[in-house]
Amino acid sequence: MSVYQEINSIFALMDAVCIKVNTEYNICEYAYYKGNLLSENTPYAAMLTKCSELFGVEISRFHNEDIKAWLNNSMVEEYVVALNDGSGNKKTIAALKAKLDSVHYMVFVENLEDKRYLYELVDPLTNLYQKAAFDKYVNTSIKEAKPFTLGALDIDNFKSINDTYGQMVGYQVLEAVADILKRNLTNGLVARFGADDFMFVYYGSTDYQDVWNVLYKITHEINDIGSKFDMPLDVSATIGISRYGIDGNDYDTLIQNADKALFRGKRKGKNCFIIYDAEKHKNITLDGIRKAFVEEGSGNYNVFRTLVYIFDILNSAKESQEILDGITELLINIFDVDRAIIYHEDTDHREKPLSQAFRELTKSENMPLNPMLSDVWEKHYNNGICSIQNVSNLKGAYDALYDELSSQGIQSIVRVPIEYKKTRIGALELSCFKHHDWSIAENNLLVLVGGLLSVALYKIHENIYMEHQASTDELTGLVNYTRFVDLATSRLNKSNKKMIGYSWNFERFKNINDKLGFVVGNFILKRFATILRKIFSNGIVSRVSSDRFVVLDYYDTDFDIRNKFEGVMYEISFIDYEGVNISNLITLSCGAYVTDGTENVISIIIDRANLARASLGHIYKSDMAIFTLDMQEKLNKAQEIETHFADALKNNEFKLYVQPKIDIETGKLIGAEALSRWLYKNERLLPPFEYIPRLESTGLILELDIYMFEQLCKNIRLTFDGKYKGHVPVSINLSRNQSDFEGYINKLESIRKKYDIPASLIEIEITESTFTENVMEIKKLINYIHKLGYKVAMDDFGSGYSNLSALVECGFDIIKIDKSLCAEDEHDKRNYILDAVINMCKKMGMSVICEGVETSLQASNLLRLGCRSAQGYLYDKPLPVNDFINKYMQEEV
Repeated sequence: MSVYQEINSIFALMDAVCIKVNTEYNICEYAYYKGNLLSENTPYAAMLTKCSELFGVEISRFHNEDIKAWLNNSMVEEYVVALNDGSGNKKTIAALKAKLDSVHYMVFVENLEDKRYLYELVDPLTNLYQKAAFDKYVNTSIKEAKPFTLGALDIDNFKSINDTYGQMVGYQVLEAVADILKRNLTNGLVARFGADDFMFVYYGSTDYQDVWNVLYKITHEINDIGSKFDMPLDVSATIGISRYGIDGNDYDTLIQNADKALFRGKRKGKNCFIIYDAEKHKNITLDGIRKAFVEEGSGNYNVFRTLVYIFDILNSAKESQEILDGITELLINIFDVDRAIIYHEDTDHREKPLSQAFRELTKSENMPLNPMLSDVWEKHYNNGICSIQNVSNLKGAYDALYDELSSQGIQSIVRVPIEYKKTRIGALELSCFKHHDWSIAENNLLVLVGGLLSVALYKIHENIYMEHQASTDELTGLVNYTRFVDLATSRLNKSNKKMIGYSWNFERFKNINDKLGFVVGNFILKRFATILRKIFSNGIVSRVSSDRFVVLDYYDTDFDIRNKFEGVMYEISFIDYEGVNISNLITLSCGAYVTDGTENVISIIIDRANLARASLGHIYKSDMAIFTLDMQEKLNKAQEIETHFADALKNNEFKLYVQPKIDIETGKLIGAEALSRWLYKNERLLPPFEYIPRLESTGLILELDIYMFEQLCKNIRLTFDGKYKGHVPVSINLSRNQSDFEGYINKLESIRKKYDIPASLIEIEITESTFTENVMEIKKLINYIHKLGYKVAMDDFGSGYSNLSALVECGFDIIKIDKSLCAEDEHDKRNYILDAVINMCKKMGMSVICEGVETSLQASNLLRLGCRSAQGYLYDKPLPVNDFINKYMQEEV
């Protein structure tokens, strides 16, 4: 429902008529007056009569045609007319229209003053209510005692978005947020109060969990707005909530409490929603803390001075260690606990105690401290604090943590993470060897203390944190590859133990981003990083690029390698997003390499793990491979090929070969395919399988494609200039491994124009695997290629997963059937597939050719099924371009 339909509820209190008009049938489908149904399916003239009666004015029939003309004029929104009322006085009546679709309008008829008020009610940019309408609407709901939730939303860092990307992008963000709110709050009302401030009312259940579910969906959709822009745009919002009848019974109180919740969310770091809680939103003052402790019978009347003491210590001229020691000792006395510790968290999420204090000094001698990974505590944090009243409650659910704390004699513990600019840099921990009920006041005070410590801790270790930020992957928190190399090299040099390097890659991860969005994609990557840290707890884990990860770990046995791979896959199976398991979308390939205990070059270790992973090829089920010596030989050859490639181009070692395409029935030449062959160092001819995969993996294949295409165009030009006859279309393969298909085609097009070759003589082949993985991109690309005048063939059809519906949608001109479907025997079951494909293509106007034809029986079978075109050794092998010209093309005399 549009805002103009919703606003009828406001006009229920005014002297106005709300009409839905159908211009196709010249009727008013329905009309409401003061919120009540006035008429249905009424002709214009009859509706005018009703309006004249309601407004007490004289409206003549000739206005009927004027109104028709106005409704059909999309440029004019208002219709204003001065009329006589019953006493002969003039009265101005105004109408405002809002287009719903090609034939429907909403029309509001009111006096001029109400029309002006309408503009004050509606925000012209977002089509949301403005403050006046919202205030009236909420106060009406309060009078009627309807249960509702009131929300205040603020777009985070909106000024920065405007400053960085411009006002137009800012407008688009505002419209997107408005749309998300309207879609998710259909049983409610949304308003825009200021530049980036929104308010809303949501009717229905005020149950905490129900409200939480709605807000969770809204914030996640807002987080995804940035993925719709072609720029690194980060959009988020902070929302504060109050509930009528729970958090207030009047408008002002509800607004104030929603604002308090909003400000608390801002303090938490933004990008969140907070539902108002009277206890959590108390103003934390020194007097308030003292009063809370007195009321709870703490007996510690000096607690309220804690912040003052800490300020004094931080501002003293003491050394950093003295400052930290002073704070831990102070906390022991203030909170009446047995141990206080300030931890520093390193880049591997391991905690190192910087300062600790005990109530009884003898305890420190008998109590070993075993700091744990900070990840252990993550699930126990709630609103920025971990408060465990009774450690025994952990037993059964969190046995590892229970065992560790119990071994230290701890019965109660509280922890506050210390963060600086959203980066975790440490933790504050207080523990008791007896039962202790952590009160709200204590928890609130500790959160404040943690905030003060964050600045102090950052200054003490500023160089460490600057290095941490420079060496950390922002999305996952893992070390980046540069830091990984440093840490791995250090470990390899210090130990003579065998190590194992892993290379992990998500297969077809782009499909996940395309289908589910970058928010879900990033969620998966972060969860995977957590899983790797868990499984390889003693290893070094890094995110190399978007969806590639590497690990260096200590080697145990080959069984252990496979066991850890299975452990990762087990954890993957539990990945869910918003309650939906999405593990079935994830396919992982993994390569592993075991060192001999003397190797210390991490790049070689990862290279070999990569090679093992690449040996798996294109997989559709997660799998792993361990490096072998055979792979080493292939690696050496591949590296040699890569190293010599540039010189090979300069020395013209790449030769153009052409294989004919033949009409099976007549034996005549109907086309050809251009291929490359490498006369390596001008000594021996390399088959394509020895160099194509390596050039594809390194991206060098694009350079070779451009080079070979120019050789092709050059030779076609020579045949034209030499007046050869028998020119036929020549096909080329489009490279799969690239990010800019359109840019690649444009380069080919510039070469074709340079040699003045007709586009009709070039066919572009796209392999099936490229097509099935990038359907939308390929569809756009084929449309673009068609506009340039080329035909497009789908290569290797039947060699993998064939998406027939998408094949139809993309608009291929030619289908090249893979040799794996080419049968000799007419009873071969593959003929069912061939027959169906050939008939389907004929009906859609596509040509069909079968490649890899080697026997006359295969050719006869194809002809029987209706396929007249073939390519393969039965007719001819790929020939050097000059041999092809001399054999298949005749020069005119």
